[in-house]
Amino acid sequence: MVSTAGHCVAERGHTIDHLVFAAGYRGPTLTPLFGTFDVLWSVAPNGWTLQHGDGFDTAFVKVGTRKEAHTDGSTHPGHPVLGQSGPTVSGVAFSATPTGHADAYGYPGAIQSGNVPVRCSDDIQTLYPSVGPHLRVMDGCENFNGGASGGPVVQNINGHRRVTGTVEGYIPSTHEVRVTYWETAARNSWEYAQIH
Repeated sequence: MVSTAGHCVAERGHTIDHLVFAAGYRGPTLTPLFGTFDVLWSVAPNGWTLQHGDGFDTAFVKVGTRKEAHTDGSTHPGHPVLGQSGPTVSGVAFSATPTGHADAYGYPGAIQSGNVPVRCSDDIQTLYPSVGPHLRVMDGCENFNGGASGGPVVQNINGHRRVTGTVEGYIPSTHEVRVTYWETAARNSWEYAQIH
C-alpha cells in the first residue's frame, strides 16, 4: 500500500489508468532502486473524487509484485525515506497533532530536475480552512513544486515517526508547501484499502 495525492490518481471523477509506482526513483534513465510496480487500484476519499476538496487530496494505491528489479547487482536494505537506510517510519497516524515539526518528502522538478528525493523540514505554521479537513502549511520550502505532490509528510508522534498526510501543493510566491491532514476521511480510505 502506497500513499499519494488524490490528484495523482484521479481527476474530475475519473481515475487515471496504467499507473506505475517507481520505488526509489532516480531519473528517467536509471532503474528505480527498488523496482517498479503496477498500480492495481486506488482509493481516495469521496471528498476528493466527487468534490475535489483540497483538504481531501489524498489517496492510497495497491501495488502488484515487483516487475523490474535494479540491474546493478547491489542490494538495497530499505527506501531512503521510509526504510532502513534512512529515517524509518513506523506507520501512519490519523487525527494526530496537526501542527508542530514535520518533514515533507517529494521529487520537486525545480531541484535536480525532479530526479532525487528532497526533504523539506520545517514547522507547520498554519491551518487553512478548506472543503473537508484542513490543509496545513509549511513555510520556507523553496522550489518544492512540480513533482513533490503525493510525497509523505512525517511527524514524530509519541516517539515514533509516522506519516500524517501527503504533499498537496506548493505556493511559489511564499515558498509554502500545502500538506493534507489525515482525519476521518483519510482513515476510512486507508481502512478500505487494507481489507480489499
